[in-house]
Amino acid sequence: MCFTQVSLHSFQNFIPCLKDHFLAQLHGLAYNGDEYNFSNEDHDSVIIGKNKLFQHSTLHINYITYNLQREQDIINP
Repeated sequence: MCFTQVSLHSFQNFIPCLKDHFLAQLHGLAYNGDEYNFSNEDHDSVIIGKNKLFQHSTLHINYITYNLQREQDIINP
């Protein structure tokens, strides 16, 4: 388990635990306290650009419809 208590060790493992969480979500695994441990190869497939994360209030999804038209959906939490 990644974060059972706040400690220096927890902060040192933040990125690997975050990647474990992302990978579990991407694979559709049920949340169980972030107990999934993925391989280094799996971790390398998750790229966090310039080690920065941003919170956004909307998500824009671009896609192409069955008749090859461009569309966009917007999701507001």
